[in-house]
Amino acid sequence: MSEAATNSKDGITRKRKNYLAKRVGALSIVAVSGLISSIGFAAATLIAIWVVVSAFNFGWYSVALLIVAIVPAIICLAIAIAAWMGCWRARIIAASIPYVPPEREQVKVLPAVEILVRGSEQPPTAPDELLRAAQDGKSIPADELMRPTESALP
Repeated sequence: MSEAATNSKDGITRKRKNYLAKRVGALSIVAVSGLISSIGFAAATLIAIWVVVSAFNFGWYSVALLIVAIVPAIICLAIAIAAWMGCWRARIIAASIPYVPPEREQVKVLPAVEILVRGSEQPPTAPDELLRAAQDGKSIPADELMRPTESALP
């Protein structure tokens, strides 16, 4: 991308939109990974508590109960750890995205030609042609249009 295109208004807008899209994407991954991690840790904890309570009720000799309950707990724990690692990586990626300030702060960098507004150009008509009579068909001389009078001045 050329420097002129990067410094133009469109280039600044495009850079800001790309920054916001990357930032929102990275932070969305952080949020979803954190949510999955929390649910996984909660499920593993609840399954472990259920195993302990069931073991006291049915006795520790119930190997089938332990296998049936511990396998889902291990799976939930593995999912939670993987999601937490994804959350951690996404946070690092989100922090490494370089900040692009809003457009109003970047306008200071633009050359004066690109900052000027349309109203600063010369009008297409002469000043005496801008005011016209509101009545159709009557032609009023330009020197009689909207001139201050002595009584109107303070």
